[in-house]
Amino acid sequence: ASAPTDSARQRVLAEELEKQKEFGAAAEICELALQRIPNDASLTALRARCRDEAIQKLAQSPEVLEGKN
Repeated sequence: ASAPTDSARQRVLAEELEKQKEFGAAAEICELALQRIPNDASLTALRARCRDEAIQKLAQSPEVLEGKN
């Protein structure tokens, strides 16, 4: 009975992290929530969106742009 509550909290946390532009952390939280409710389309979409944003953010980081990584 606690799983839906935990998943709901994880969803809220992921949404807040997305608003804060902490996309990698948001995607990780979605991943955890999807372990409990794997067929949740909105969580799957949020995870995908946050992953894409995290990749874009990383690609624009100075270390990547300067070729240090």
